[in-house]
Amino acid sequence: MDMIIIYVGVCLGLYYLYWAAHLQFNVNPDELMRYLLPKYIYKHNSLPSGYTKEVIYHLGNWSYAFYPQWLGSIVSMVFMKLVAIFSTSSQILIFGARLTSVLFGVITSIFVGLSLKELTNDKLIVVAGMSLMGLLPQFTYLSSYVNNDIIAVAGVAIIFYASLVATKKNWNIKNASLLAIGMIICLLGYMNSYGFVLAGGSYFLFSVISQVRQGLLSSKKAGILFAIIACLVVSCVVPFLVRNYLLYNGDFLGMSTFRSEYQSWLSDGGQVLQHPYLNNHRGVELMFDSEFWELTWHSSIGIFGYFTVVLKPIYYTYYLLMLFSGGIGVLLNRRKDIVFLDTTLKWSMIVGSMVTFVLFLYYTLKVDTQPQGRYIMSIAPFLMIIVTLGLFRLVESISKHHRLCFGMLVLIYVLLNGVILICYVQPGLM
Repeated sequence: MDMIIIYVGVCLGLYYLYWAAHLQFNVNPDELMRYLLPKYIYKHNSLPSGYTKEVIYHLGNWSYAFYPQWLGSIVSMVFMKLVAIFSTSSQILIFGARLTSVLFGVITSIFVGLSLKELTNDKLIVVAGMSLMGLLPQFTYLSSYVNNDIIAVAGVAIIFYASLVATKKNWNIKNASLLAIGMIICLLGYMNSYGFVLAGGSYFLFSVISQVRQGLLSSKKAGILFAIIACLVVSCVVPFLVRNYLLYNGDFLGMSTFRSEYQSWLSDGGQVLQHPYLNNHRGVELMFDSEFWELTWHSSIGIFGYFTVVLKPIYYTYYLLMLFSGGIGVLLNRRKDIVFLDTTLKWSMIVGSMVTFVLFLYYTLKVDTQPQGRYIMSIAPFLMIIVTLGLFRLVESISKHHRLCFGMLVLIYVLLNGVILICYVQPGLM
């Protein structure tokens, strides 16, 4: 790994640590509800059931312990044990739990940088891509408090990098194992990223068959690689699914049990907490619901707290122009680095993004109307790689001093994140 990638990763990590150390507790979406799980594991050295009183939220009979996504909670428990060596105050333990988000935020940016290095071998583009990814305000925020969204984003970044390397150097034990790790992180991180597990697995099958047919890979080695991925994923994920099956009457994912407990809450006279879009609207109306899509867009860029800290419109316009300019650059410059060297990989990532979006729509229509950009944040690694490449090619096509101009654009982007932290997040949430 290049030192520049390590250096930028460390800088981002230190920045996230500042946020993690200063954000108030329980003013961030679902943080208290998420924190109950690592807190329990830290205290009892065992995984709780969703019926365990200590991990049930005070509203809705809700408990994230019903779901088999335990990776974040287990890693947070480890960090809590480590910081407890110095202090067991509640504030320090919460900071320890937040270190998981810091870690996975840095991992995401590093693998975005590694992907851009494979595509361009240009240090400026690598630094730019890591900055555009790591300093998107909402991503920075997710990298600083207890949540599962950031874990899934990291898994997607790893899946993409492993697949990209395989297009250039063929599949081998190293990148196949890395692909499996990315899939495991997604599967045990957050359900919203499952589309990319499907995309990564499908790409592996299609590409490995192609490499065998071209004589680049033997059938025996292909079988070994498939077995490695299958064994790693099964051995890490299936135990949690089996645990769910045994605890919740065959409910592998815990979704039905979670819903059943909420219905019990309502039957006992509890207030209605979830509002499916279809309860009050027709499904087709969602596509034209400008307020919903505006909130989704804004919260993808940066809305903090429980939708209490909103940026001025000019900020959202700026980020829209950045994304739009990157898209224009892609369309105008059909270079190999932008089409990712392999059409199948490009379309597998597009399909993964589409599945993520469909899951978001399904949740909105059938479960609860939540125009929160964090639910589709797993699209960001693929998107920001495209934007970085497109933006560079656009600047290159219009300026003789394109590297200087591109560097200045990225610097403004970096500084703007700091402005948002000082002017919006600090007064509202610190």
